Amino acid sequence: MRQSKETSEGRPGSKGGWIGNNWRSLAVLSAIVLIAFILRVFFAYGTSAGSGFALSGGSDAVYHLHVIEQILNGKFITTDPALNYPFGGTNYSPPLFDLAVAIVAFPLKLFGFSTSEAASIALVYSTAIVGALTCIPVYKLGKEMFSRKAGYIAAAFFAISAVAIVRTVFSNGTESAFFVFFFVLMTLFLLRAVKAYKPAPEGESGIAAVFGNKDVFRNMIFASLSLIALELSWIGFASVIMIISFIMVVQAVIDRLRGASAIGIVKIYAAVMLFSLTVAALYYAVLGGMAMIILGPICLAILFTIISLIISLHRVWVITIPVCIAIAAIVFLITAFFIPDLHTAMTSAVYPYAEGKFGTMLSSSSAVALSN
Repeated sequence: MRQSKETSEGRPGSKGGWIGNNWRSLAVLSAIVLIAFILRVFFAYGTSAGSGFALSGGSDAVYHLHVIEQILNGKFITTDPALNYPFGGTNYSPPLFDLAVAIVAFPLKLFGFSTSEAASIALVYSTAIVGALTCIPVYKLGKEMFSRKAGYIAAAFFAISAVAIVRTVFSNGTESAFFVFFFVLMTLFLLRAVKAYKPAPEGESGIAAVFGNKDVFRNMIFASLSLIALELSWIGFASVIMIISFIMVVQAVIDRLRGASAIGIVKIYAAVMLFSLTVAALYYAVLGGMAMIILGPICLAILFTIISLIISLHRVWVITIPVCIAIAAIVFLITAFFIPDLHTAMTSAVYPYAEGKFGTMLSSSSAVALSN
């Protein structure tokens, strides 16, 4: 009864229109977003703005500022002489966050701000604004999972959460707020796709039940676009692929133990992951040294998709589940001994500036002779 009541409240054809029927929700959510923005700006604004919009996000924030300034000057850098000076190095930062901030900073430059000022202002405000706006998809996710009241509580908790504020505070200047926003969006649309899915009747193709259902397909597209944005904003996106893969396998196991088949749900998870990774690979494949960053998550998604399909397709779970565990163990053992870089990329992701990889890069470079 509660679900039907909440659904009927926002019908466009009802008396008063959508805004008239949802003004309380809009007022509450607007208040939560405003509080979130104030908490992220109030305590940091004086220190940051009073020091030329200084950044508190460490070297990552400073490098983002450098890249944004280069974009505003008409240069999109994939290799940067400022890295591993004097030899230069690859810019491993994904491009979407820097491009988005540069687009916002460009009008400021037209209004007379210097390149550095425009980039700094856009960068410091970006984390606070996006962090506050994340309360909206958090509310929608809580409402989708439980109820409208749960959505309010979730959004309010995110607004005042110390962990969230630290990573999305004014002056942070990193991509943290950006990829969290897209992670919540991706989760919301993926949940909607799974909830909208209905198994195909006997005799009909299971593919039609997934891709022929407009609600499922639409939410899969939005989930894929959100995941693509995340993958092109944060180099640690492999952890998100690990989470989705784990949920997919758990769903398949639980449904099989209940005597049901999760094959349609598995197809939804797999399609979203593999499509987004394929699109992201078009960028990462262009840059040298980036292959393992994208190859590891792709192999992980394929492996757990195959395992989930095997579990879903075969009814004798007493046999299939142990066999799938053995397959996963064999794959990880083989990669650990014979392809260690791929094993690392599949299990703990690849961070180019990790100590071992950066040290290897430095040691492979020619030594620089310093004279008095």
